[in-house]
Amino acid sequence: MHFLSYLFVIVGLFCHQYVAAARNEPACSKFDYEEKLLEKMIRMEIKMEQMVNQIKKTKDDVFAITNDVLIRYTDEKSFIPKIAFNARLSSTVSLGRNVKVVFDTVLMNEGEGYDKTSGIFSVSHDGLYFFSAHLCNYGNKPVHYKIVKDDEAIAISTQYDLDNVHTCNSVSAVAMLKTGERVWVQTTFSSHIYTDGHRWDSFLGVLLNRYTVALLKKGEQVWVQTTSASHIYTDTNYRWDSFLGVLLN
Repeated sequence: MHFLSYLFVIVGLFCHQYVAAARNEPACSKFDYEEKLLEKMIRMEIKMEQMVNQIKKTKDDVFAITNDVLIRYTDEKSFIPKIAFNARLSSTVSLGRNVKVVFDTVLMNEGEGYDKTSGIFSVSHDGLYFFSAHLCNYGNKPVHYKIVKDDEAIAISTQYDLDNVHTCNSVSAVAMLKTGERVWVQTTFSSHIYTDGHRWDSFLGVLLNRYTVALLKKGEQVWVQTTSASHIYTDTNYRWDSFLGVLLN
């Protein structure tokens, strides 16, 4: 009986010391390592879940932005009106000074801005426009003309030849225009404008935008170059030699 009592006391003391030892076990023990490893794995799992959620959110944001840009691009492109015209003379004409040249044969009139009875183009949409006029002189008689925006010249030229031949030249201009403004071609002095099947006197214009012009890459160059020996004359009143360009945003 006493032996059993002693045995229980010894076992109890042993168990008590084992539990105390487990509590005071050093940090490098197997149990502590496994516990910390488990904690790290749990933290990594939480971080991975957060990263997956962030990646998904970023993907959704990118998709939303891309979709918005596409919608804006489509809406903007469909909103920009197609405005362009091209008209020519149907016959040779002689005109006095400061007379509008009426190009009575319409080849194209997108937007219906050009009036073939008056020779005037009326602006229906604000924007940057390009215009060009091409005229030929009759024999040794001169042609003096300009492109006009509401009585203000934006391009001027004179064309004549001392020989009895029909020669042609062109002038071009760009102008920032507002709705209601008007553009036309007008003589600056008495002019004899010749036309035939090989020489079309014409007046054209177009609303410029980044969807209707050729694009250049950074570093590319554009210039005007002679093809043979040339003598280029200019003056301030009637002959403007020009070279123009524009960046469309």
